[in-house]
Amino acid sequence: MTKFSVFIAVALLSIIPTIEFRSRRKPVKAGELPAVSERKLRIVRNVIHGELGAVVIILLCAAIMARGGWV
Repeated sequence: MTKFSVFIAVALLSIIPTIEFRSRRKPVKAGELPAVSERKLRIVRNVIHGELGAVVIILLCAAIMARGGWV
């Protein structure tokens, strides 16, 4: 159950960067640079780092499960 729970958390966390990146489509199509605040940049960066950490946890859980562990 732990591995699946972490997978769901990663899926839900990925919504934040997806929404942010999609909001930049209009300015880019118009040939402009999208205005990105420092706060939004920091939030998206932290979320992506959290997702990467969670993927590592998923891989560790998979290795433990392959050896007959508790997960």
